[in-house]
Amino acid sequence: MSREEGSEPNSVTYSNLIHGLCEVGRLDEAFVFKEQMGEKGCEPSTRTYTVLIKALCDKGLVEKAFILFDEMRTKGCKANAHTYTVLIDGLCRDGKVEEANGVYRKMCEDGVYPSVVTYNALINGYCKDGRIVQAFEVLAVMEKRGCRANVRTFNELMGGLCRVGKPFKAVYLLKRMVDDGLLPDVVSYNVLIDGVCREGFMNVAYKLLGSMSSFGIEPDCVTFTGIIDGLCKQGKVDVASSFLSLMVRKGIKVDEVTCTALIDGFCKLSKTRDALFILETLCKMRLLTTPHSLNVLLDVLSKCCKVKEELAMFGKINKLGLVPSVVTYTTLVEGLIRSGDVSGSLGMLEAMKSSGCLPNVYPYTIIINGLCRFGRVEEAEKLLAAMQDSGVSPNHVTYTVMVKGYVDNGKLDRALETVSVMVGLALSHNACMNKLISMVEELGGSTRGVYGFVVTRLCKEGRIDESNELIQTMLKRGVYIEKAIDTIIESYCGRKEQSKYVELITLVLGTGSVPSFRSFCLVIQGLKKEGESERARELVMELLRSSGVVEKSRMLDYVECLMEGDGTGDCSEVIDQLHCKERPIF
Repeated sequence: MSREEGSEPNSVTYSNLIHGLCEVGRLDEAFVFKEQMGEKGCEPSTRTYTVLIKALCDKGLVEKAFILFDEMRTKGCKANAHTYTVLIDGLCRDGKVEEANGVYRKMCEDGVYPSVVTYNALINGYCKDGRIVQAFEVLAVMEKRGCRANVRTFNELMGGLCRVGKPFKAVYLLKRMVDDGLLPDVVSYNVLIDGVCREGFMNVAYKLLGSMSSFGIEPDCVTFTGIIDGLCKQGKVDVASSFLSLMVRKGIKVDEVTCTALIDGFCKLSKTRDALFILETLCKMRLLTTPHSLNVLLDVLSKCCKVKEELAMFGKINKLGLVPSVVTYTTLVEGLIRSGDVSGSLGMLEAMKSSGCLPNVYPYTIIINGLCRFGRVEEAEKLLAAMQDSGVSPNHVTYTVMVKGYVDNGKLDRALETVSVMVGLALSHNACMNKLISMVEELGGSTRGVYGFVVTRLCKEGRIDESNELIQTMLKRGVYIEKAIDTIIESYCGRKEQSKYVELITLVLGTGSVPSFRSFCLVIQGLKKEGESERARELVMELLRSSGVVEKSRMLDYVECLMEGDGTGDCSEVIDQLHCKERPIF
């Protein structure tokens, strides 16, 4: 409409236009028109804002959606139930359920009544997070407020129960749903059938399949895929194949997911020919849209070291016009490494880059491991550097592989330097550290040296809790490093974290070690300052008892003397003897 005709676009016109643009994903243009509204003196309405907020949430731009929401409120435009629901749903899809709950509370405070859609969004969020109890609490609140649950509500709850391995409770919920006068739909049954199949209860799945007709529901591709996948996981591929035939007879369109489940089943039984036959059928029917099915076969061939077959399959991916994924290339790299062709794996990495498929940490780590295994540590170092130069950060597995390579090739100093890097990057996982220590022990290296090196670095980094965790592991293995223990105790005393320093000193005494007089005095003085003199006395008694340097009859006298912590008078002899029993300083 034109200005000449005397018709200016109004809020409704703009809102409709913005809605249409958002529907087809032209979000930038939608925002241009929103700005144009303001310039024309036509303020965006609640609907305008809600449409844009939803579009942002659908794209995963939840933070931007909240910025727009704040603008909306600042301009005095009131949010309605739909606006709040869109934000709650966006947060839940982003895994931020508690924040979504906060928006729900704000919604209620603002006097906006939540709808069943609002509650369903919250229930879905909790279910996806595995927090079923909270999901049912939302249901209780919903019913208490007079908002009746619908089929979607029950479907979300049944899906949540199945997700946490409780399919029978989900089946019971179906009965409650029917008792409430709600008729299940195909989604209800698909959720339940998939849930019981994942837990291996195929007989229950068959019964559910049979009961669908009593509600006039026809099974679809998703229904059969759940059953086929469940059967394949149990190795019953022949029965699974018969269900595939049944699908075809019923005129249900078979998709890539269904066939991939069957391919995976055949591959697990090493029936690669059958898997290839299904793959060929998929190709003829032009049902392949992603390389996922081919990746499943590639993985089996990789594990069997059938590199020629793997490369032939890779050629098929290209012929079909499918774009190989990172998983495709990683599987090929792994197969080449398994067969001992390290140079081939490096070539595949280059081919991957040339095709525009950027490698992530996994193919790099696999090749680095292969290079180290074949004694080509210098090349592994260069690849690690190239990996970092290309913007890919190594993870704790990458560094562990390098450490193992150094240790296996007798380069202990380089191994320790790498551990230092790991500690600096907060990658010193306990399992990784234990593996390193075992490797050093096998090589005949000093466990005390490795522990001391790591703990000292952690202390320098100010990561006291991690140092404490590692020190406790050391003590249990009979390794005592006084300097590190003193540092940790001093830090905890300074922070007045009584439970932590008492726990550590008690562990030291419990392992038969004698703490340094300095750290012991710090603990005693710390306890006294916090009014815990009795606990301090108990620790002194324990020290004297475990050290065995004082006769029992004179112990109480020395307890009072040591409680002062100044080391004067008759206690000097005892202190000297205690010091003689201490471990050497690291």
